[in-house]
Amino acid sequence: MKVGILRNAEAKSNAGILRITDALVDIGIKPVIISRSRFINGQKKRYINKSIEYKGQSIPNYEMQIETEFGRGLKNLYQLIQYQLFTLIWLLQNKDKVDVIHAFDLDAGLPALIYSKLTKKKFIYHIADFYIDSRQGIPLKIKKYVKKLEYYLISQADATIICTDDRKYQIKGSSPKALYVIHNSPVEEYKVAKNTNNLIGTKNNSNGSLTLGYVGGLSDKRFIDKVLKFARENPEFTLKLAGYGRIEKAVKEAASKYANIHFYGRVSYEEALNLYSTCDVMFAIYDPTVPNHKYSAPNKVYEAMMLGLPIIVAKDTGIDSIVETEKIGFSINYNEESFTDIIKYLNENKYVLEEFNINSKKAYSYYSWENMKKKVQEIYTNIWQ
Repeated sequence: MKVGILRNAEAKSNAGILRITDALVDIGIKPVIISRSRFINGQKKRYINKSIEYKGQSIPNYEMQIETEFGRGLKNLYQLIQYQLFTLIWLLQNKDKVDVIHAFDLDAGLPALIYSKLTKKKFIYHIADFYIDSRQGIPLKIKKYVKKLEYYLISQADATIICTDDRKYQIKGSSPKALYVIHNSPVEEYKVAKNTNNLIGTKNNSNGSLTLGYVGGLSDKRFIDKVLKFARENPEFTLKLAGYGRIEKAVKEAASKYANIHFYGRVSYEEALNLYSTCDVMFAIYDPTVPNHKYSAPNKVYEAMMLGLPIIVAKDTGIDSIVETEKIGFSINYNEESFTDIIKYLNENKYVLEEFNINSKKAYSYYSWENMKKKVQEIYTNIWQ
């Protein structure tokens, strides 16, 4: 079986791509990854083979080079169409490399579906984010058609993957042939980074106060601006950030001005886990007024479980129920006062951190990647029979 993993994202930093790669390699399948870079740095080739070394194997990674500006919504429509067109062309020119196409989200799912229809190849549709609830700037009149299109992809896929049971309500009305819930658990292989060039630093804050960590999209809809303000006003706490996005410039400026704020830019997935391992508290505080956030399942929550760290999330964002039920962190109101209260409480009661460590290890025994990986492998066994 020859599997192509398709996503509109860079492979080396994308946890979803790496998870599927791990599941396949463990059953003797060496996939090919078709990814995309928005940061081409002068590269003029349309595709670049940026192979990924994993478990002693070189995994082919054909990276699409299409530069775009993060967070511009429909203003990036031209680049999106380019991505889909050139992805479909690559797939059709490399039919011998792909028997099964595993595509993440609608932007990658559309060329994958067309390829599947034209070649009669198998198609797995993996919904990390339901499109109309997660993409900015889609006009209301167009949303119903985009939703119908995604429902059509779901109905045509040989298998559909969602990341929580709650997502069943988000796609209610669709007709999947086979539906699987695969939680966004981290691959244990990446738990300790092999090469971080000592950029991330050490765990202990010299003044004994907490170190806070976040890696991901830098957006004002993810509370980043408010945490920056907290760090500026409370210099005894250390804040470590990595990623890219709409407010990246503001993060860089804050890091250049304040000694307790550190920004590491874009990092690989293993470097992200290494960064978290030097922190005391993680946060994934998403704006609950954004429709997709009501069904959020951030990688960070599962990474916090694996690392034994407490995590702070916002109430009414889907993942808050797991955090509260498993007692692995706090769900707070989406405001600065609630965040400040929690951080200062934890700083004054550090014994609580050990309680979360114990709870996280218990919870992770259920949500572990080892358990999730078996489900992924089951999907491939079922569709290839």
